[in-house]
Amino acid sequence: MNKDKKITVGELKAYLKENVPYMARRLTGTEQQPVISGNDTDVIVMLKK
Repeated sequence: MNKDKKITVGELKAYLKENVPYMARRLTGTEQQPVISGNDTDVIVMLKK
């Protein structure tokens, strides 16, 4: 989101919250709400280049 080449728990949580309900409705006709736990500032992935 902020182009720092790191994906944090908080960034992943925001992305999933935004996209999962829509895609679940679109693909299966049901509502889904993702549940993510962890510290929002923890880094999950760091891209190198």
